[in-house]
Amino acid sequence: MCRQARWITGLAAAAVCALTGCSGPTPIGPVIVPAPPATGAPSPSVTSPVATPAPGTAAPSGAGAPTAHRITGDLCAAVDLTPIADLAAQPVSRGTGDHSDKSGYTVHTCQQVFRHGSVETSGFVTAMLFTGSDAAAQARARLDDTRANLPTGRVVEPVDLLTRSWGYATESAQARTWQLWALDGNLLLGVRVKATTNSPGGQEQLRAAAVATARATAARLR
Repeated sequence: MCRQARWITGLAAAAVCALTGCSGPTPIGPVIVPAPPATGAPSPSVTSPVATPAPGTAAPSGAGAPTAHRITGDLCAAVDLTPIADLAAQPVSRGTGDHSDKSGYTVHTCQQVFRHGSVETSGFVTAMLFTGSDAAAQARARLDDTRANLPTGRVVEPVDLLTRSWGYATESAQARTWQLWALDGNLLLGVRVKATTNSPGGQEQLRAAAVATARATAARLR
């Protein structure tokens, strides 16, 4: 059976009328949370998020063990959105976070939209924290499965960040997007930067903002 990615929809603060001509905030759009590996792999399925935030936990780190990341409370407290705000020439402001507990891992999200005139730039950060003695192996399996399920023909670029990272660009008539996935120990971190096509920056600027945001965020989750 084909594996499918489940969608975590944008939060109410940002999910209103994406670039369709209606008034209100531009949604960041659905974020793909990597689907679990095939049958026999250790990672459980992704289900719908719960609304009540709670702190995530991480496997303890010993000598020679993979990095153990952890989140206490709202992910947005650890996310530096400055590189994304700079693309829109706007002061940085804290995003809106959400969190859901799963069996063996947690999913935290943080999103924000920055506007400058008709230009809109948004960021969506997803942090998946795996727990247990095989946490790092689960995170690696989820990253591999994410790449295996990308649409045919999607061009993936390697990124020099953390243990293993890669990303890809997409573009439509309304907006351009750069999605990054980064692995480090028990952490699978995603950063998506999206800008309307009338923004001055191109895909390279979106890529740089995604990488800078991921690097700063991962460092704060240790």
